[in-house]
Amino acid sequence: MNKSKKIVISIAVVAVVVIGVFALSRGDNGTNENAHTNYLMTEELQEAPVMNGFGDEEIGTYAYIKINSGYFNMLTPDDYLEFAKANVKDSGYLYVTIISSDGNGARWAAGVIDFLSFGKVDAEGQLKEQTAQWQLVNDKYEDITEQWKAEQAELQEK
Repeated sequence: MNKSKKIVISIAVVAVVVIGVFALSRGDNGTNENAHTNYLMTEELQEAPVMNGFGDEEIGTYAYIKINSGYFNMLTPDDYLEFAKANVKDSGYLYVTIISSDGNGARWAAGVIDFLSFGKVDAEGQLKEQTAQWQLVNDKYEDITEQWKAEQAELQEK
């Protein structure tokens, strides 16, 4: 092997080693393990009928997804907003619910993404006990739970 081929091979080996060290220093072994996954966008939206109070007439449709509680607890406000823009806004559903495997959930009402309610959900995806409230402000969800609780307490006093 001539000298120029040895130099080219040496340069190639050094380049591969440098790229490998760089990838390992990023902690991803060539993949992006640190990337955040929006698990709401990986689940298929299901539909179910909404029945009247007597249970004898369908009055609309709601949509839901079921998600593992571990994933549910990892969701960010941006995850909810991405999902809401893609699946809730102007959808025509009476409500859309995220149902966690531990019985907690999040719910939007009537295709409106401005408010997102959290709490315990029932089998029909309705909130049985609301524990938190978020509001969309400047294209970001903000936690307004304390304000919401104060308003609820004030209403109960009346």
